[in-house]
Amino acid sequence: MNVLEETGHTPLLRLERLSAKLGAHIWLKDETRNPTGSIKDRVACYCVRRAKERGDITGKKAVIEACSGTLGVSLAMTCAVLGYHLYVVMTTDIPRAQLAQIERYGAVMYPIDPGSGMAEAVRKARLENEDNWHSWYFNQFENPDCVELHRMTTGPEIAADMEREGLRIDAFIDAVASGATISGVGAYLKERDPSVFVRAVEPAESPVLSGGSPGRHGIYGVGFGFVPANFHRGVVDDIYKVETGNAIREARRLMRMEGLACGISTGANIAAAMELARRPEFRGKHIVVMGRDAALPFLTTPLFSRG
Repeated sequence: MNVLEETGHTPLLRLERLSAKLGAHIWLKDETRNPTGSIKDRVACYCVRRAKERGDITGKKAVIEACSGTLGVSLAMTCAVLGYHLYVVMTTDIPRAQLAQIERYGAVMYPIDPGSGMAEAVRKARLENEDNWHSWYFNQFENPDCVELHRMTTGPEIAADMEREGLRIDAFIDAVASGATISGVGAYLKERDPSVFVRAVEPAESPVLSGGSPGRHGIYGVGFGFVPANFHRGVVDDIYKVETGNAIREARRLMRMEGLACGISTGANIAAAMELARRPEFRGKHIVVMGRDAALPFLTTPLFSRG
């Protein structure tokens, strides 16, 4: 067994104190229990292994990807275990702790200016892949394996855990990065029960999924300024916009009331869940949110600043 075998099968936790004064019950799928502390470990491990099985990565081939710090860390860990070189294209404003992890795992970073955004990182990653015959482009925003992973594993895990509690899933919520989680889990849950309400979350400062314009925001790892191909709009019932400040407040509340140290994107999910839980039609219902990543990589961000 190696560290990759520890990925997945994360616990589903009832947020008892947070739900106490709300009309509904909120549950959190705690992805901080993965090896590097985020849901991206699932995607990195599964997709790189699938590429290896198909023969897309052979011998000393390298992996190339455009990503945020969270996926960068997960890919760097995965490639370190499997013995592949990793080249990541990312903006220089990622948290310092994530950059240090990526470097210590042995990956090489191609930095781009923060103002260029993820669309420019994707363009450069594609060019790097075209110039290197020995590379494989991970392509999180279009790779169908990313969606399939969550339909095959994350969704069934959530459903099985709720069944063990003798409870029904009434709603599922997650913030959109590549779109794979909301699309895969949402599809699986709706196949089982079409009445499950699926809510996508995006930064209010960059509401592109809602038809708005891209903008700078502080909800790390989501809201990249374009609509990813892996975001399957037909699975989603509504899109909820959360301001960065509200996401930070809810991430802090989660620490203070439930003892769960999660990142800012999880705080955005909590904010979206609390709004839903206060609606009369969700009184007594069960809402599941993704706990996307751990808080510690964000020590140098506003999540831990005073005030």
